[in-house]
Amino acid sequence: MHTELYTSRGGKVPFNLPDQTATVGTGQRVDFFPAGSFPIVDLKEFLYYLKFTLSQDGIVQDVKYVYFWIAPTNVVHIPMAYALSSAYCRQGPGQDYWIVTAFEPGKELRLVA
Repeated sequence: MHTELYTSRGGKVPFNLPDQTATVGTGQRVDFFPAGSFPIVDLKEFLYYLKFTLSQDGIVQDVKYVYFWIAPTNVVHIPMAYALSSAYCRQGPGQDYWIVTAFEPGKELRLVA
């Protein structure tokens, strides 16, 4: 099994993990790492994916991908709102004022005050 690490934008991340080899009979399985662990350290917050390529006698048999997110450790919750219908923000109260901006249905809005 050959393992590669990429960012979600497709950039390959240097990753020092030697190819894993095992002899497996029909219906058997091999666990290379204990459940829930994988030797990756020092990644910055971002979306990544691991690409596992399984080969037999030099011929690729299967390729699997595992996506994961490294989240920031000091996350501050930012309240969000979503426009349910078209919304217009005007310079003042009422329709007599100029439209400053508009939001389409489903637009995500960050609440700041």
